[in-house]
Amino acid sequence: MNELIYEPSLEMYQSIVEHNPQAVFILSADGLVLKMNGAACTLLGYTPEQVQGQAYTEIFAPEDKSRIDGFTAVAKAGNAAEYEAQAVCFGGEKVMVQISSIPLQEKGAITAIFCTMKAVPESGIYAATRNADREGKFEALFRSAVLPLFILDLDGRVVEVNDQFEAAFGWKQEEIVGFMLPIIPESCYGRHQEIMEQCRSGTIWNSFDAVGVKKDGASIEISSAFTPIRNNRKEIIGIVGHTQDITERKKLARTLQESEERYRSLVEASPEGIIVHKEGTILYANPSAMTIAKVDAPIGQSLYTYIPAEYHESTKKRIEGLENREKQTLIEIEVNRCDGTKIYIDTNSIPITHETHAAILTMFRDVTEKRIAEAEWKESEKRYRLLADNSLDLIQLVNLDGIVTYASPSHKAVIGYDPEEYIGKWVFYQPDEGIDPVFRDIFMNMVITQKPFVHTIQRKHTAGHEVWVELIGKPVFDEGGDFKNMMLVGREVTERKRYEERLKFLSYRDALTGSANRRLFQAKLEQAVKAAAESGGMLAVMYMDLDGFKQINDQYGHDAGDELLQQFAKRVESIVEEGDLFARMGGDEFALMLTGLYNPEEATATAKQILYALQQPWQLAEIQLVTTSSIGIAHFEQGDAAQELLKKADTALYQAKFEGKNKYCTYH
Repeated sequence: MNELIYEPSLEMYQSIVEHNPQAVFILSADGLVLKMNGAACTLLGYTPEQVQGQAYTEIFAPEDKSRIDGFTAVAKAGNAAEYEAQAVCFGGEKVMVQISSIPLQEKGAITAIFCTMKAVPESGIYAATRNADREGKFEALFRSAVLPLFILDLDGRVVEVNDQFEAAFGWKQEEIVGFMLPIIPESCYGRHQEIMEQCRSGTIWNSFDAVGVKKDGASIEISSAFTPIRNNRKEIIGIVGHTQDITERKKLARTLQESEERYRSLVEASPEGIIVHKEGTILYANPSAMTIAKVDAPIGQSLYTYIPAEYHESTKKRIEGLENREKQTLIEIEVNRCDGTKIYIDTNSIPITHETHAAILTMFRDVTEKRIAEAEWKESEKRYRLLADNSLDLIQLVNLDGIVTYASPSHKAVIGYDPEEYIGKWVFYQPDEGIDPVFRDIFMNMVITQKPFVHTIQRKHTAGHEVWVELIGKPVFDEGGDFKNMMLVGREVTERKRYEERLKFLSYRDALTGSANRRLFQAKLEQAVKAAAESGGMLAVMYMDLDGFKQINDQYGHDAGDELLQQFAKRVESIVEEGDLFARMGGDEFALMLTGLYNPEEATATAKQILYALQQPWQLAEIQLVTTSSIGIAHFEQGDAAQELLKKADTALYQAKFEGKNKYCTYH
C-alpha cells in the first residue's frame, strides 16, 4: 500500500519545496543534491542544472566541508540538526547561512534529507566565532547563538544559559545554576544521564527528542544536542548543548502520517481496481484489482500477462503517451484473468512518481455485465426494427440531437397523423399542440442518465378526442457500446386510463347513494378547516339522519330502506349549492359541509330547507310514508380540527333528537 500512497505525500512535499520562502534542498541519503527550489537559486545564484546531482558539500567553503559532512551524517542517522556555515555563491562570494536538516524516512529507512537554508547576519553564531577576539571567542559564540544554549558541568548541573534559553523556556540563569537541566522531564532522566555519560567519554550526541517542560508548566516537544567541552589539553571539562522547539515539525509529521493513512484507506477500500506499474512490471495492486483479476500475488508480474496480444501495441503507445505527459481518455478493453476467463474493463491511467521514479497508475472497473446487457439490447433493437412497420404500437427512433428519424405507420391509426409529420422534427413537438414540456423533461433525463423510462402521456387525435399512450423510452447503443440513439415505444391505453379514473372516482363515492363517502368528506373537510384557519372565513358542518329509520327497515325490509336512503340523498343534494359537499357517513347518517358563508344564519336557513324537504311524503314502490329528520349544526372556530368540528355537529344532532326530533340544533 505504501508504494501508492507516496504519490499524494510527494505532491505535498513538492508544494512545500516549491512555495517555501526559504531556500530548500532535497538530498539523497549519500549527500547528493536531488532538487533545489527557486528561493535556493535566488540565494546562491546557481541554476538547478548546475547543482543537482552534485555533492551538497560543493556549495560550501572548503573549511566547512567536513562539518557539513558531519551534520549530513547526523541526518542520515535519523536525527534533525541545525547549524551555520559559509555557502559559496555562483560568483565566488561567501554568505553566512543557517541550515536545518530533517531526515525523510520510508519504511523505517532514511531515503532523503530535507534541508532549509537562510542567510544570517554577521552577528550569527558562526560569524561570531570567526570575528571575536581569541579571549572572547567562546563567549561571543555562546551569547550570539540563535538557538537556546546551555553549559553543564560534568555532573549535568547548569553552569550557564544564554538569552535565547531564557526567552524560550522562562527560567533566568540565576534560578537554575547548580541544578539539573530543568527542561528535561523526570520520565527522561535515565536516558539523559546515559547521554551525559557518553559525553563525558567524548561522544557528541546530536539529537535527543523528548517532551520538554517550560517554567510555566507547559509541555513542548524539543530536540537537544550535547557536545563535550575540552580545554587546551583536550581534557573534557564540561558539556555545551542546544535545544530547539520541534512541536510544529512533529505536528506536521503527524499530519502527513494521518494524510497518508487516509489515502491508504481510500485506495484499499476503493471498489475500482488500482495498480501501479513501471516498464510493464506491476509494483502495486489494491484488493479490488486482485479480486477482479482473480490473482493473489500480482506484484512483480508483467502487465501484459493480463492483456490479450491484440492490445499489446496500443497499450504500449498509451504508456509512451503517458510518459510524455499526454492526457489519455477512458477506454474499454478485453483482459485475461488468472482463472482463464476474459472480462471487459473501463480503464484510464495517469503518470505518477513512485519511490522517486516515474511510474504509471492505472484504474479500472469490470464492465462485463454492462457489455452483455448492451449487446442484448442491440439484438433487441434489431428485432424491433423488423417488427416496427407491422406493429400496432407507436414506435419512434430519435437521434442524439433529439430529431425523429423514424416513425411507425401505426401513428396514423392511433393518433390520426401521418408518420411523415413527425420525421425530421424535434421529438418534443406534437403536430397539434406544439412543445410538450412534461415529456421534454422526462426525455432529457433519459438522455443524461442513459436509463429507460415509462410514462403515460395524453395526445389529441385528429378527430378531436383524447388518446392516452403508455410510452417506454430506451437508449440504444451501437456495437462499440456507444450511446447511438433513443427508441420510443407507445401503446394506446385510453380504455385502461378511463377505467382507472372510474375506479378512482368510485373510491370516493358511496355505492348505494352515489354521494361522496366518508373518506372523501373527511379529506375535503380537513382542507376546508385549514383554509378557514388561514383566511378567517366561515365554515359550517351539518350532521343528519332519519328519525326512526330502524323501525322502517324492520317493518318494510332492507330494499325499502335502501330506496329511502337513495331518495333522501337526492332531496338533500337538490338543495346543496355548488362548492358545498354532501356525503353518506354510514347507515342512515349523512353530513353536509357548507363553505363560503357570510353569516351563521345561512347555515340555519339551509337546515330549514332540508327539514322541509325531508318532511314531504316518500314513495317507495307500493309504499308511501312520511318521515322526519334531525340535524346538528357546528360552526368552525379558530383552533378546531376537522374531527373536532364533526364531533360537535354529531353532539348537536343528538341534542336535536333529545329535544323531540324533527328539528335542528346548533352546537354552542
